[in-house]
Amino acid sequence: MSRIDDLINELCPDGVPHPAVWEVTYWDKRFNEVERSKQPEIRKYVYLLASELRELRADGGDVKLLNTGGADFGYTTRELAEDVSVDAEIVAIPWGGNPSVQYYKGRFVTADNRIAVARNPNELDMRFFFHVLNSRLAELRTYYRGAGIQHPSMAKVLDMRIPLPPVQVQSEISRILDSFEELEAELEAELEAELEARRAQFDYFRNRLLCFEDSPHASNLKWAPLGEVADLNWGDTNTTKAAYVSEGTGYPAFSASGQDGYLDHYDYDREAVILSAIGALAGKTWLASGKWSCIKNTIRFFSRNEAVVRTDFLYWITSMENFWPRRGSAQPFIAKKDADSVLVPIPDISVQQEVASNLFELEELISGRIASLPAEIAARRKQYEYYRDKLLTFRELA
Repeated sequence: MSRIDDLINELCPDGVPHPAVWEVTYWDKRFNEVERSKQPEIRKYVYLLASELRELRADGGDVKLLNTGGADFGYTTRELAEDVSVDAEIVAIPWGGNPSVQYYKGRFVTADNRIAVARNPNELDMRFFFHVLNSRLAELRTYYRGAGIQHPSMAKVLDMRIPLPPVQVQSEISRILDSFEELEAELEAELEAELEARRAQFDYFRNRLLCFEDSPHASNLKWAPLGEVADLNWGDTNTTKAAYVSEGTGYPAFSASGQDGYLDHYDYDREAVILSAIGALAGKTWLASGKWSCIKNTIRFFSRNEAVVRTDFLYWITSMENFWPRRGSAQPFIAKKDADSVLVPIPDISVQQEVASNLFELEELISGRIASLPAEIAARRKQYEYYRDKLLTFRELA
């Protein structure tokens, strides 16, 4: 930070001006609610639909396809974008949808963004302007209005006041924040990679523990249809999420998306497996215990004889990827007759107990680390935002 401090002490020791956005930028349209005096010059662009941007995609191109959302549409070639591209250093916000801030320097083709350029590049560094707007995204979000697709009040956007230190200070702050962003992205990528590695690690050991054909227990291994060793039945098909009560006032209720609510009664007081029977999660299972209920679009099952097969062991077996035969494509589902007839391995009861116990311990160990990773990622983001806001805060010049 010493370089920044030295520059501030040298160039703006008494504070910096805080002009309105309209005083330092030109935009791409003349806005009806903005006085003409605030928009003496307009920089026009050709706006394309998202579908038109996608059609322009080309490998090896160097013309940016500037979408209105967070999706990266990639690049196109100068030949394909000859009539609709422009070369500039800009900051853009979307005209409709969720607010975001984009920066780009070079040749680009744009969707329906509201685009700003510096009136005087010697006074406003556009990368600095990007960081300022991005740091005030929450404020920017309040300027978006509408019942359907929301649009920004450009009068309020242009009246936002921003700090304007000397351009040398702006450039140095941009350099520091870009370095922070790059470092943060690397750290987040490392944490995301660890997250995936932990999940893969658990899947690997789970599959190893549940593969009995080549294990020492193969000689005593039996197979049986699930319906022979477990009691399967539908959840309460007359109960929907509309019957849910507030958290803490009822008993856990499972739907096809998992434990997502509470009911004022319970149907079971025991350990059981809940199977999502329809929708995107069809085939996913959860282990329920204590007092609980399950509603329609679920199948619940538990062991008919815990001395023969354990319910917790059935949970681990049936939670394996691609275990359940799914029907349908647009709306996949599990047929009850398929669930009854699917084959499950049944090793000795002592083996079942050992496998289930080991998997619960492994799950607790790995899931603890998995649960901590999003918090670490959020902490990295908060740390970056703290330093960013500190760098972008200036005393206003009297």
